[in-house]
Amino acid sequence: MAMPAYYNHMYKRFAFTLLVVAAIVAAICLIHPATGAAQGSRLRLALSIAMCLIQLTASWYFLASLKDFKPGLRAAYILITVGTFMIAVPALLFSVTLVFTIPDWVGAVSALFYFSAALIVYLGVRRFAKLLSIHYLWTSLWFGIGLAFVAAAAISFVPGAPAGVAQLIAWSISFSLAATIVAVRVRSLIGDSYTAAMNALVGALALMSFTGLHETMVNVLWPNGLGWYTEYGIALWPYVLMMVLLLQASLLFYYGAQNLDNLEANGTFIDAVTYAASLVSTPAAIDSALDKLRVITSNLKSDMALTAEEKMVLVRLYLEIERYLTTKEPLRQVTRQQLRSHLTYDFQQALKSTEA
Repeated sequence: MAMPAYYNHMYKRFAFTLLVVAAIVAAICLIHPATGAAQGSRLRLALSIAMCLIQLTASWYFLASLKDFKPGLRAAYILITVGTFMIAVPALLFSVTLVFTIPDWVGAVSALFYFSAALIVYLGVRRFAKLLSIHYLWTSLWFGIGLAFVAAAAISFVPGAPAGVAQLIAWSISFSLAATIVAVRVRSLIGDSYTAAMNALVGALALMSFTGLHETMVNVLWPNGLGWYTEYGIALWPYVLMMVLLLQASLLFYYGAQNLDNLEANGTFIDAVTYAASLVSTPAAIDSALDKLRVITSNLKSDMALTAEEKMVLVRLYLEIERYLTTKEPLRQVTRQQLRSHLTYDFQQALKSTEA
């Protein structure tokens, strides 16, 4: 499938955002030049601020696209946005303590955020899956909670595991892993117009699981720190990359929702049907109807024109997909007028003749 026209603009916005964040990080590191531990602390603070800035930008794009989607997906987006924000905040608060003196209660708030974040993200991805009628073991909330409790209990028996911290991280890993597995399932079943955004979201969630596992290993194997590796915040880079992928996913959802690509001026009747089918979030729902398209394309040679009968079949097939999109589509809010404004003149005229 050709790259949508909005991709160019989207990636310009993506690159601009990252350049601004990088400039802010560099400025933080240079404003108060230091060496040794102080320099490492400021770098960790700068990376934490970068995480929050990228996450907040991603949140804006996720929330700005809500108007283009139905209530169920809006709720899923909000949960994912809140959860990822709650991941960024504890890292920022911890880094702040390395440079400034802050009240003790901030640590308790940070722990609460970290404890809740992965669960909230999982609830968001789980809701997303249910909108597509995906129901299996990993979408069961009770299974997720049970897995988290088992993981938290199991790590207690690991020699050297710091009490409290290790259990907290194990709990988070369990829900991060569950969210990633469910997102992979959604990615395998969702329509073409959502594929790129879901790829980025799956990548972000996979990194979320990796960061939790990494934190567990560092805390269990090196409870007193790991020298320069800990001091210079190397462990924060996967979090930053996770937020970058989340930003990419939010931009793809945002621009994808607002841009229904026009067909080219020489677009065929087959292109019109393919265009409409690509907007369906659950391809399985229209798969049997698309058999008509497959029959026509399998018998059509490159130098052959469609017959009047084949064109009529394609027009009726388009109308069937259009009815699905405007009445049964579970994710996107779309109207007949929106869809038809992107069709070629010839196809629009054929639709009017058929409906007359």
